[in-house]
Amino acid sequence: LDVTYKTKWLTNEELLDEIATSRFVVLPYLEASQSGTIPICDALGVPVVIGKNGWEKIVEMDLE
Repeated sequence: LDVTYKTKWLTNEELLDEIATSRFVVLPYLEASQSGTIPICDALGVPVVIGKNGWEKIVEMDLE
């Protein structure tokens, strides 16, 4: 398994390229706020792995 770990700000093009070439994306959110990464992954058909706490915050935001 080839793992890439990015800790820098990515341009929109870099982000799309990284997601599009991934088997899945891990988002280690303790809290999430307005994550654009999840809808991009969804649009590209790339599964997302996210912790329970981060997901609860995203669902809560979407319902408000």
